[in-house]
Amino acid sequence: MSNIRTEVRPFFDLYSRGEVSAEQIGEFTSQWHAAPDSEQRSLAAWLGMTQDEYDVFLMDPDTLPVILAARRAGRSLVQVIADYVAQLRLADRPEDETALYALSHWLGRRVA
Repeated sequence: MSNIRTEVRPFFDLYSRGEVSAEQIGEFTSQWHAAPDSEQRSLAAWLGMTQDEYDVFLMDPDTLPVILAARRAGRSLVQVIADYVAQLRLADRPEDETALYALSHWLGRRVA
């Protein structure tokens, strides 16, 4: 029997390559929950995200492409989320209020 261990690449790596869709993040989350106790990585690390990226994603799942764009452009997460929040404010859609509130407070804790 081989000692070679095949490891699934993190969600965000596959997502950035277009190999999985944003909707498939739930499958990766389920795999983490089903992982053996020897798995020591946080869910954020398992998904291939920083804790800040994961926190932002939890506040607004629509930020996943924004997080990817930040990585690709070499911009800080704070910068791209500030731009995203400005866009949400301009759009002034009631369905964005919760995300706008949460992300604004997240930004406030990082910019202050």
